Parts: sequence; C-alpha cells; structure tokens
Amino acid sequence: MGGIIWVESEEGKGSSFNFKIPFRAKKSIVHQEIHPIPHITLVGKAVLIIDDDSESRQLTCFICSDIGMNVVAVVSFAALREISTHRMYDGLKVDVILLGLGRIDRGLGAVVRSIKEVKALEAAKIIALCSEPRKGDAQSARDEDIDGYISKPYTKDTLTNVIATALGDARPDGPIATRHLADELSCKGMRVLLAEDNSINIRLMEIVLQNLGCDFDVVQDGKAACNALKIKDYDVVLMDVHMPVMNGLDATRQIKEKINPRVPIIALTAAALQEEKAKCSAAGMVDIVIKPVRIDELRAKLQAWGNPQGSPIAGQNVTCRIDGEYW
Repeated sequence: MGGIIWVESEEGKGSSFNFKIPFRAKKSIVHQEIHPIPHITLVGKAVLIIDDDSESRQLTCFICSDIGMNVVAVVSFAALREISTHRMYDGLKVDVILLGLGRIDRGLGAVVRSIKEVKALEAAKIIALCSEPRKGDAQSARDEDIDGYISKPYTKDTLTNVIATALGDARPDGPIATRHLADELSCKGMRVLLAEDNSINIRLMEIVLQNLGCDFDVVQDGKAACNALKIKDYDVVLMDVHMPVMNGLDATRQIKEKINPRVPIIALTAAALQEEKAKCSAAGMVDIVIKPVRIDELRAKLQAWGNPQGSPIAGQNVTCRIDGEYW
C-alpha cells in the first residue's frame, strides 16, 4: 500500500509495532451533502418563534428581524393550539420554527407532531433553543425529528449559521445541525480572491482554503487583483502586503477608491509590528492574518468578514407579533 512497517523491541520490556500508510484525507459525507444557504437569502424567510420565556421570545424576535427574516408570530407553548385555527396562517408557508425549551425531554416528540400537523408548518425546519443543556441533548433532539439544536445563550452569528445550515440540509435524516457543525461549514461556498506571489505560500493557502470549502481564485500581484475584481464579485480578498508590480497596500487603495469599496480586504503579512498594522488599516484593509497562517485563525477571520454570497441585510422594518401585540 506504499507504506512502511517496523518494530522496536527491548528485551525484558516489550515490543512496539508501528506502521505508516499514505492515505489522502477526504471530507466527510456529511460535509459533502450539506450546503448552507447564502446568508443573504435568509432575508424574507418566514420564521415562527415558540417560547414560554417572554424575554427570550423578544430577544429571538429582534435577532431574526435584524437578520432580515419575516417573523410571522412569537407565541408561548400554551398558544400552540391556536396555530391550527388562526387565520393569519392561511396560505402561509413557514420556513423555520425556533423552539425555545428548558431542556430536551420525552414530551418533545408530541410537540413536534402537533406542529407538523399544521399544513403551514409541516415543511418547516425546527431548531431547538435549549436553556438547560445536557450531554446527549443534540442526539435526543434529532430522535424527536428536530433539525437544529443550539444551547442558550447564543449570538446572532451562531443563530444565523445554524439556520443557514439547517435550511441547506436536504437529507431526510442524519446528524443534527449544531453550532459546531455550522461553524465548520460556515465558509463553504465563500468566494475568496487570494493575492500572493510566493509559490510555497500559495500552495499552503490553496490547501487551507480547500479544507474550508471556499471557492477561490489566485493572482500573484496587486495589479492582477484589481483586474480580477473588475470582472468578478468576491466575498473577501486575502491580500499579501509585499508583492511585485503593485504591492498590497496600493492595490487595496485602488480597489477601495475605484473598483469595489464594499469588499472586505484582509492583509496577509509576516510582520506583526504595530507600524505594519497601521499601514494596512490606513490603506483600507479590515483585518490582518499573520503568516504562517493557521486554519482556525483564518476561518475566524473569514467568518467575521466574508459571509457567503454577501452579508445579510440588517435593520429591516419587520413587524413581529409577540403575545398578541405587534412590534
């Protein structure tokens, strides 16, 4: 199999048998089958919020409204029975149900079945928001036909990523969408332009971006980066500071002034000096990644600045109904 095997032995102590086989790592089947929807397409998606905690209901409503989703109603569990008869659901198709729970228990299955009996809700993805998380909750939720699971407290980014992941999962069953799975898939499909002239660094970055699931193009100088942005839209640019023909700082200034002022540009540099950071910021770069690049750091930077297919529209004037009142 193209590998090696050897033994290390010492009389009276024992033997150690070792082998190495060169396998090529591949992405898991789960990662290949789930395609989180672009965050921008969450705008207008219909969401129903069910929670007995009034403060939690309002907070979840405000977050969903800020994402740009259409909050059709915010109700308590006691009001669930009204859903099947309420006229506001006539002709409506709800995309996501956010189910605020204390803990995952055996009664959850009955709740889910009652929700699925309503025609407007039968195709909705159900995401449990649990305030008393316990080990094994995610699997228990999956057993009760829940599509996503988040423990409280959670951030806007976490909720956005889990909703996008759940809506991008067309499988009839399989692992539930959690914050960890959503985090791993959050860069999938992100359009990245890499501007780098060093061949070794290019190869390293290609491997990292492939592992993150990004769609990327590579150019080797600042002028080529400017030309690439004239013909194609990118979610984020990774710009080496020191390149031939046109350096990264000059390229950034030209992009911001004449080509695309909205695209986030992240500097790639081996210099962690404060002076270097100040130059990058003055040129219009939003952040810095220090070489050698670590995959976890790059993932975090891409998540912060490069939402797939564009950032969600915030500040929408969305009306949501909370306990009979409209906000």
